Amino acid sequence: MFSMCEEQSKLLSAYRRAVGHYNTAVEAMEAASETVTKAEYHRMRGYVEQSRVISEEARIALDRHLSEHGCLDRLAGT
Repeated sequence: MFSMCEEQSKLLSAYRRAVGHYNTAVEAMEAASETVTKAEYHRMRGYVEQSRVISEEARIALDRHLSEHGCLDRLAGT
């Protein structure tokens, strides 16, 4: 078993939270899509897009850390 560096652990947690928020937003929008007003739907769609961007930024930060810190090499055992 490997041990994560502290920064990697923080970034991974942030990424998982962001993806969770995104998934929740998508599910809420899909569930309400037929019953909300057009304006409310557009507001929800904006929130979904904002959540997607935040999760993508978290993924990029995690990827950057993994490649710059060498965590990928340690994870792979090389």
